[in-house]
Amino acid sequence: MKKVLIVDDSFLIRQTLKKLLPACGNIEIVGECNDGNQVMDFLYNYWVDTIILDYHMPNMNGAETAKRVKESFNHINIILHTSDREMAYITDHVDDVIIKPAKFFELAQLVKKDMLVSSR
Repeated sequence: MKKVLIVDDSFLIRQTLKKLLPACGNIEIVGECNDGNQVMDFLYNYWVDTIILDYHMPNMNGAETAKRVKESFNHINIILHTSDREMAYITDHVDDVIIKPAKFFELAQLVKKDMLVSSR
């Protein structure tokens, strides 16, 4: 089961992903954050396999958040989930990029690819 953290400043997007992704099987949503500043605190307290990360957020954007995550938690798969097509070319510190609106099964496939057995 992949443990997923959703990071997006849109409450509607967080709630939609939280509801629909687990229905695709083998995905557990372990938490949600509405900006990049909350992510590191969350990661020090909970095991996460994958982060679905928005780019445009207040306080800390997705690129800076991804960089900080990879510096301390290199095992975490980061999927940049953005509506800005220009951001699709940002590959530093992210493992995959998907453009909003994404089909849920495509996003779920990215989350589940290379499934690893969590040790926690």
